Amino acid sequence: ANAGASLAAANVPAEQLKESIRVIGDIAAATKKPMAEILQPYVKTLSVGKMQTETFLQFLERGIPIGEELKKALNLSDAGLQEALTKSKISAQDMVNALQAMTTTGLFSGAAAAQGQTLNGLISTLKDNVEEVKRNLGLAASEGLKPRSEEHTSELQSQFRISYAVFCLK
Repeated sequence: ANAGASLAAANVPAEQLKESIRVIGDIAAATKKPMAEILQPYVKTLSVGKMQTETFLQFLERGIPIGEELKKALNLSDAGLQEALTKSKISAQDMVNALQAMTTTGLFSGAAAAQGQTLNGLISTLKDNVEEVKRNLGLAASEGLKPRSEEHTSELQSQFRISYAVFCLK
């Protein structure tokens, strides 16, 4: 929920939220970093509209070699990449495209799915499924209790009216 809210706040269209979360999830799984750490430079770049040297370095610090993908996609040399960063010539869309490439066919391709097949991943999925069952049971129980609650409330209101009427007659 947190990732979706952060991306929505950065004006990511609703139809692109799922793909953005997939990309960030794959990168987080591959780098073994929390999604929030990957989200921070991602959302900042989206909010500014351009990749700044600071956010580029934050990606590198998190183990995301985005520079290689940007150089390939934008046909830049090392010096060309440095100049493009310094002059704010790399758009937020360039960043999105580079990260999508890295998670679709590149370095981080399928990392979240692969992590899900590990023992820890399977245990995490099991925990999520148990929580879902508990939520569904809670909803079913509350739906079953609702008619009785309404009956009791109605009965209490009737008793209150009768008591009030008797009290007022005295």
